Amino acid sequence: MPEAQRTPLPGKQLAHTHCFNIGVIAEYITLTVVTYPNDKPGSVFITINKNGSIVNGLLAYFSEAVTLLLQYGVPLSVLASEFKRVQLGPRCSTSENPALPVVKPIIDYVFQWLETRFGDTSESDGDPAA
Repeated sequence: MPEAQRTPLPGKQLAHTHCFNIGVIAEYITLTVVTYPNDKPGSVFITINKNGSIVNGLLAYFSEAVTLLLQYGVPLSVLASEFKRVQLGPRCSTSENPALPVVKPIIDYVFQWLETRFGDTSESDGDPAA
């Protein structure tokens, strides 16, 4: 079985920052996606405005795991199919984004937005920078 190869991001990077709120979650949520030169996502950071909160810590570790998966060539479509519409609270919320009016938890919104923004460019043959 071949060994997985990580494709680190280059020294100069382009980042896309998207800020949003979801229904009853009164937090200010920031999603930052760093891309390879071919506009494929290579790093994801999800934060909320409460520094030191357990949720913020969990989102930081989840973001790191997603980043590693992307850099090892796991297609965004595979990640999105696993993490969209997950069943966490609140049961259903509205977002301020007209393109994604109804979402479940933060993770659902993040992966729906990622798929909407990067879905067509995220397929690869295992090399995220290809």
